[in-house]
Amino acid sequence: MGGDFNCPLNPAYDKKGGNLNQRKSVVECIDCLQNELDLVDIWRIENPNTKSYTWSQNSPKIFCRLDYWLISNNLNDLVKSTGIIPAIRTDHDAITLDIEELETELKGSGYWKMNCSLLIDEEYVNSVTEMIPIWTAEGRKVLSDDRSTWDWIKYNIKHHAILHSKKKAKERDVEEKTLQKELNKAKEASLNFIERLDSIKRLIIGLSIFDKVTIIKSFLIPKFVYVCSLPPTPNEMVKQLNQLLFKFLLKGTDKVTRLSTINDYGEGGLKMIDSESMVKALRLAWLKRIFNSNDGTWKRYLQHQLKTFGGLFFLNCNYDVNDYTITSQFYRELLLWWSQFRETFATDLNWTNIIWNNKEIRIDKKPIYYKKYFDSGITQIHDLRLDLNINDSFSYVSNKIRKISFLQWAGLRHSIPDFLKDDRD
Repeated sequence: MGGDFNCPLNPAYDKKGGNLNQRKSVVECIDCLQNELDLVDIWRIENPNTKSYTWSQNSPKIFCRLDYWLISNNLNDLVKSTGIIPAIRTDHDAITLDIEELETELKGSGYWKMNCSLLIDEEYVNSVTEMIPIWTAEGRKVLSDDRSTWDWIKYNIKHHAILHSKKKAKERDVEEKTLQKELNKAKEASLNFIERLDSIKRLIIGLSIFDKVTIIKSFLIPKFVYVCSLPPTPNEMVKQLNQLLFKFLLKGTDKVTRLSTINDYGEGGLKMIDSESMVKALRLAWLKRIFNSNDGTWKRYLQHQLKTFGGLFFLNCNYDVNDYTITSQFYRELLLWWSQFRETFATDLNWTNIIWNNKEIRIDKKPIYYKKYFDSGITQIHDLRLDLNINDSFSYVSNKIRKISFLQWAGLRHSIPDFLKDDRD
């Protein structure tokens, strides 16, 4: 028996916020039903001390586990796994239940039907288009007539469709699981922030303003350092942290500008910590690890995300993170704040002269990256020799790169905006 029961069966573990002592009569009915039918909450058995929730609301903050699988106690040994995953078109998460298959009668191979959506799959269409002449030649070598050859071609199209569909299904499954992990990480990060915010609220007492700054720096901020340095950091949570700290510091509404409290004592400030700047600094500390020569497993994921844009070379480019699909929120924040930091503090503007992934250099409204050019050492605008006429500069570049398209080259040359040409040539 499974579904949305609309009540936490054990508020101590299945509810956060609100009235934890409230126990609805429906819970007592469910308890009686469980006892009578020997049903158990299988997710709780598999996760005896875990606090995870399937529903939440923002005002007031309440989290509940309202969705359950209640199974017969004698089926426990057949359960492979159970978990909580994000769900679409609902404000609840889903509860998964994977049970070992029971013995069933063997069935035939079934009836195959062409998946018509493959006809708009560019990769599949191009692959089949390339293979049809090969299959035709193979059929004519060994088969006696055109009808048999046509059947041979259809057989190969079917086989190719099955293999392609399986490949796409695996890719979708990997992508779906990756998104589920990212969403669960974001959810866990949010809960971690809320727990720490609640603990800080309980510790707020009357102190002098200088004592409060000391408490914030030495006791409250360290509670957030770890959770801010690893998982994605929800902006809403950072704002809540900032609001809570300044409310504690200034006893309610701001009586002075927050910027003035961050200033040094000599400038009339309190040397207060800005939470957003702290989170950015913690995130940017990862860049030091990225730029060193050690090869960590965690780096490979970032390299995989950026492999079609030059790998870690991407960090040298004048990019706009909004132009790219970065599935990891952690790395998306890292790339965003690195670009903001560099634009604010960098004195060497050499990175603005890099052609690839440059937000100022676009074709069809998208930044560009040509691997063949990059591998041949063409990275800076001056490498294109725009000071020469189009034919001479094309000859210069074609001496470095074999078999380049003149149209592609001309498109690249004309995509460089005038203000970059003027500044760099």
